[in-house]
Amino acid sequence: MLAYNVFKAKRVRPVAHAFARRNHAWHMMYNGVSEFMGEIAPSVTLFAFNHAVLRWLGDDGLVAFAVAEYMTMIAVVTMVALVQSMQPIVSFQRGAGNTQAVTRAFIIGFVATLAFALLACIALLSLAQPR
Repeated sequence: MLAYNVFKAKRVRPVAHAFARRNHAWHMMYNGVSEFMGEIAPSVTLFAFNHAVLRWLGDDGLVAFAVAEYMTMIAVVTMVALVQSMQPIVSFQRGAGNTQAVTRAFIIGFVATLAFALLACIALLSLAQPR
């Protein structure tokens, strides 16, 4: 962003008094509340769940849950990455009006995500070592 403003921008207008009017700051805060709630909700939920697991199952239960949750998180993050990486391909092909390529991209993405989900499920179930 800085490089663009320094080298490419023909005219840069710095905003010296961005928060001079309270109305502007209020609109920014109002607009950011939904994003804030979306980011803070999982943290509060996980905090409450960890306290409940700690109370009912103790330290060993919390450790076991954390290990299982980290393994699950790795699988979920990988599947989200697969799906999000499809977005530019689908968007480009849809913009070009190539419906066959869009359908093919959806099928390839679905099969890849499903295959990874099955592999992750098999790995988690087969590598689990009961006490």
